[in-house]
Amino acid sequence: MAKRNLPLYDVDKAVGPKKPNLDQDVQLIRQLLIKLQQGGDPLTAGIPPVAATGPFDAALGAAILQYQTNGVKRGFRMVADGVIDPLPSRSGGVGDSDATFSSGAFSTLFAMDVRLFRINRPVYLALGDQLNLPWTPDPFKIGS
Repeated sequence: MAKRNLPLYDVDKAVGPKKPNLDQDVQLIRQLLIKLQQGGDPLTAGIPPVAATGPFDAALGAAILQYQTNGVKRGFRMVADGVIDPLPSRSGGVGDSDATFSSGAFSTLFAMDVRLFRINRPVYLALGDQLNLPWTPDPFKIGS
């Protein structure tokens, strides 16, 4: 299940061709791309409008690949493979996300999170509520 990993959004399983493509993970990626397009993120240049709902399909795969390709052209060390992996972790602990995988590749999801946060912070923060994503860890949990 997709989740909020303070302060980043994360997916539980990879989204892309021949990947698990869990529904909530796919919806998170769709919405991030849509919001980035609406905000004018240059990494969305050339990407046709993304459908707001639906399972992973070839159009979403092409949008992810174009986003990554645009990122590579702008100097990000992303891997342009059309796959969005869960955020890399420094120690494997919850809430301990990093921007770079051990291979040195830059996380596409990290880029999407940070870029939308910078483009339109209120839209970014509201996205988790819109998709009903749980907080991980839950900062509002009382008495544990």
